Amino acid sequence: MVFTDVEMPGSMDGFAVAQWVRANAPDIDVILAGSVYRSAQAASDLCDQQDHVPKPYDSQSVRDRIHRLLASRGPKKRDLKSALEEARAAGGAS
Repeated sequence: MVFTDVEMPGSMDGFAVAQWVRANAPDIDVILAGSVYRSAQAASDLCDQQDHVPKPYDSQSVRDRIHRLLASRGPKKRDLKSALEEARAAGGAS
């Protein structure tokens, strides 16, 4: 599971992270956090239903969202480390 903010320093924002995960590890769940309305709209396209966390948020609501997502996961979900290793081996991640 990846939990990331929409706004991040550097050249890659949370949307780019979510797009990369969806393209390279589609069985990894993504939760985006953001405060801008545009964030909510774009997040709905990149994340599973209800996996955008509006800011400000409290830690309990984030924990609840993560627990619900983990409870709904199928047995075939990979972890991010495995996905990154496979992408690196295929030349898709640095």
